[in-house]
Amino acid sequence: MESLPEMNAVENQPKDNRRRWLWLIPVILLVLLLGGVIAVRQIEKSHWEAGQTAVAAEDWETAVTEFNAVVYTWPPFLRQHTAEATALRGLAYFQQDKHLAALPDFDAALALDPNQIDILAYRSIIHFEQEAWEQSQSDAEAALAQAELLPDHLLAQLNAQLALLPAELVADDVRETAVAAALNLSNYLPAETVAELYTLQAEYTFASEADATLAAINQALTLEAELTRAQEARLLPEKARLLAQAGRWPDALATIETALDLGDGLSEQEQAALYALRGQLYFKQGDLATAVTAAEKALDLDDSLGWPQAILAWQAYREADYEMAQELAEAALRQDETISLAYTVQGAILTWQGKVHEALDTLALALTHDPTDVEALALQAYNWREIHAVEEMEEAVETAVAANPDAPATIWAQAIAAAENNEWPLTLALMNQAIALDNGRPEFYYYRAPYYPLAADWEKTVADLETSLALNPDFVPAIVGLAYTRGDYYDYTDLEAIQEEVLAAAPDWYGAHLLSGYYYENVAKDNDLALAAYEKAIELLPDRPRVYLARAYYYLSLDEYDKAQADFETVLEMDETASSTYYGLASLAGVNDQVELQEEYLMQAVEISNNSPEARLDLAYYYVIVEEFDKTWQLANQIIAEDETNAGAYLLRAIVHTVEGNNRQALLEIDEALELQPSLVLAYFVKSEALLAEERFFEAARAVETVWQYEPDAYEVHQQLFSIAIQEEEFAEAERQYHLWLSARPEYETGYEVQANMELMLGHFEDAAATFTAGLAEDEGAEKLLFGRALAYLNLEDSDGYRADFEQLVTVGSTIEIISNAEYWLAVDDGLLVAVDGLATYTDEDLGFQISYPAEWERPLLGPEDEYDFVVFLDSAEGYVLVDLLILDGAFGLTLNDIATILNENARQTPGLRVQNTGYSEIGGVATYFQQYRLTVQDGLGNDEVIEGRQYIVLRGSSVWFFTVESSEGLFAPNEATIEAIIASIQFLP
Repeated sequence: MESLPEMNAVENQPKDNRRRWLWLIPVILLVLLLGGVIAVRQIEKSHWEAGQTAVAAEDWETAVTEFNAVVYTWPPFLRQHTAEATALRGLAYFQQDKHLAALPDFDAALALDPNQIDILAYRSIIHFEQEAWEQSQSDAEAALAQAELLPDHLLAQLNAQLALLPAELVADDVRETAVAAALNLSNYLPAETVAELYTLQAEYTFASEADATLAAINQALTLEAELTRAQEARLLPEKARLLAQAGRWPDALATIETALDLGDGLSEQEQAALYALRGQLYFKQGDLATAVTAAEKALDLDDSLGWPQAILAWQAYREADYEMAQELAEAALRQDETISLAYTVQGAILTWQGKVHEALDTLALALTHDPTDVEALALQAYNWREIHAVEEMEEAVETAVAANPDAPATIWAQAIAAAENNEWPLTLALMNQAIALDNGRPEFYYYRAPYYPLAADWEKTVADLETSLALNPDFVPAIVGLAYTRGDYYDYTDLEAIQEEVLAAAPDWYGAHLLSGYYYENVAKDNDLALAAYEKAIELLPDRPRVYLARAYYYLSLDEYDKAQADFETVLEMDETASSTYYGLASLAGVNDQVELQEEYLMQAVEISNNSPEARLDLAYYYVIVEEFDKTWQLANQIIAEDETNAGAYLLRAIVHTVEGNNRQALLEIDEALELQPSLVLAYFVKSEALLAEERFFEAARAVETVWQYEPDAYEVHQQLFSIAIQEEEFAEAERQYHLWLSARPEYETGYEVQANMELMLGHFEDAAATFTAGLAEDEGAEKLLFGRALAYLNLEDSDGYRADFEQLVTVGSTIEIISNAEYWLAVDDGLLVAVDGLATYTDEDLGFQISYPAEWERPLLGPEDEYDFVVFLDSAEGYVLVDLLILDGAFGLTLNDIATILNENARQTPGLRVQNTGYSEIGGVATYFQQYRLTVQDGLGNDEVIEGRQYIVLRGSSVWFFTVESSEGLFAPNEATIEAIIASIQFLP
């Protein structure tokens, strides 16, 4: 049986000796353990140091191996450098781009020691690469909180990462700071990162000043390392926009082209925006075709853009498709209410519809969004001028010139201002320039049409208006302008249809209603409708001064002088530079026998119109009326010197020639006038008078009948045909023409004096007296009517009637000639004219002479249409003896010898005239030249008539006085003593 251990130990003594050494085992083990620990730690240290050496040498694989040995040292409790080794191993992995392996080491290292700032930085980098944005941001911000502990390359990287994090994670100011910090250390960053940072930095300036933004964009675009296409796509559109905004249009267009070359680097919306901007810039440079191409491309990519639609709206406007233009402009404004061009399109359409105030309001919106829009400014100037807002017009023109002085619209605006200032040659020159730059605008031709300087330029005016309509057949201002231009030459073809068309197209335009009134006045002859049309025009635009002129002149034609005066004054209150108004007022002054005031108004018209030929012609015709023929002659010659094609000036010279009795020369001048202007109606009347004075009755009638080719309703032709018939002693024809005249005369044209005088000549004395009385019922102070009635009563032998009228004229009359004639007939009636020597004395204070003649001789009353200024004659069965006076003006600078030379030359060229004796004598103390002659007048039938005569010629100023004594053959000598007594009695009044 075995013993218990204890027992065996007692019995076996050697065993007891072994147990004595057992205590040494733990000691030995402890010693061994301590040695192992020391050895393990020595090994760990060796790996740790080797790893550090490898890190220093950037031997990252060795570093990983060594740090692995450190990290995996056994037993774990003997590990002394786990945290550091783990961190450095992570770094070694990181440097080998084994970021997924590095991340757990960084996590572990930071778990052991969160204060490892650089490890935070590296972990942030790995999270950034893995797009773990929030973790990356958290590590980066924690690391950067102790930036002073980080090396520069990590500072650069972390700031770059913050800058490049998604927008929603980083505030703008934090990001901007990070970008700046990273760029300060850009040498530690890859080129592509630097490029992105500069791109971001440029983008941060987008809301800044334009110059700063452009500088930042250019800095990014000029990096040594090229930007990516995507980065360029982010910067180039903004650069283009800023360059365009700065007015650097060529640079902007070049930038747009560069951006568009990026192709897919831009989204469709971005490409569309660039095409839209390109279209806008080409439009502003006046290249509409290229602008339209760009706009169409923009809309193909993005049909919601406003500016491209506005450009297409302008194109539609230029192509005269107003409906499409309006539709596109409205579409543009629905997308963007700030597009100036869309408002300009609408303003242009409103302008040509005649809606002046609506156009001005719309154009103001255009200029609110683009103060340099020269198209809007030019249209604004046009509309301001329509209502004579001169200051506003000038301001618009000045703004356009400052914005773009070379644009066609700007030049047109300057022409508008020149026209307002009556600078018509400048207006024409500017419009020529505008059309040379842009020959496709109907408004330019329409505006140039009225300003050609020569009378013969009528064809150019018509051509311009027709060109305007070729560009836009519905352009109502040109339609109206052409109608008026042709109407000036009595061409009213299709005027009824034209005015209806214009009214339908522009019912709210005052000009449409003015044309309607013109039609009813000149063609339809409907007074009520004409007046209604003129009043509608005033209602539509009451602040346009000249809209009242049509009604004023219409009232004038109706003899409604007070109403005409009121309208003319209204015009002048609104626009004192309206020269045609002064002509109207001059006409009224003439009606009221205010001769000096009439001349004053006409002189004002000349001054205000810058000495225009039209105003000077009006003044010259006035001088004809007041018999200042030397001034008429001077003005006519002056106008012809400036314009050899002015038919009116030749006509004026013809009138002066007829007054001087030089009918042959007058006919030459009239033919010149009619060759230049066949529709010059007055010339046919003057020609007829000249032919009538030559007793060329048939030709005189044919001449005046030509008027009907131009004015079919010219009832005055019958009046002239009446005069021809009277002189031809064709009384039946005269009677017929009188009735034709009476039936053709408009209802509003009473013509009491003309009618009554015709009745007097026809011997219808009772009718004449009644007509004169009717006229006097409307104007009690009309001296000519009163004198005419007295003559009618005289022929009716109504002594009470004619004495009452003559006595009234003597008492209240103001015309010297009429008063003297009234005194004469009263004297005849009283038997007071026969003096002791048997002579009656006639005094004409108006002409300034006195003459005595036998009381039994007849002195007919002379009217304004009579050729002579004084006539007295003896008519008997044997024949007649006649003394007459004819005064001709226009002997400028001539002496009596010059007159004698001219007369002798004329005498040699006059068939049947034989001068028997010439010489010089004296009449009334004034030198006179006389010639005695025999004149044989042949009628072609063998019935020759011989006239004996003596003519005395006196030169007074620029007037030549011809006192002529004639008699039938054989009666001169028996009456020579009486004739010489008559001539000797002549006295000139002071």
